[in-house]
Amino acid sequence: MIFIYNYSAMDKQHLLYEIALIGVDDKKYRFAIGKAMRLYGEDSSEVKTLWSQQKTLDAINQQKIETIIGEYGYPGKSLVGSKLQNVALFVIQHASLEMQEHYLPVIFEAAKNDELHKLPVLMLMDRIHLNKYGKQIFRSQSIWNEVKGKYEQAPIDETIDADSIRIALGLKPAIVN
Repeated sequence: MIFIYNYSAMDKQHLLYEIALIGVDDKKYRFAIGKAMRLYGEDSSEVKTLWSQQKTLDAINQQKIETIIGEYGYPGKSLVGSKLQNVALFVIQHASLEMQEHYLPVIFEAAKNDELHKLPVLMLMDRIHLNKYGKQIFRSQSIWNEVKGKYEQAPIDETIDADSIRIALGLKPAIVN
């Protein structure tokens, strides 16, 4: 299924509506998935059906966000307002590793310019690093422990200077006891 969206002639109200709708669709089934996992188990047909529906919406949203970023740059605070500034980041966070890596520099620059909240950028960086190397940087990700039957914090990559990244993003260094 290929969707072509042309936002070049779109007025700002329509863009705001589209971003808001993308935000709704990005989380449309995610809450229900979590509930279904607790009720029926991770491998249940209910969970698989909900994931299938969410993945279809995710693919459509990713195409829309790619088009919007191509036309306008990152749709941050100055373009879509503070309530919608993180929508594109969350859509990309739910995308493939390839898409996450492709847009990370755009997202990082937008955050440095106060176009979106900075902490979700660290979460995206953690997600990328965890998927590539099996470890996170900023302590934002959990992984499922099959043996214990619960989520626990993913391992930390101690070889990366997390504070230098925080500072480059305009954040204060972490205080770790």
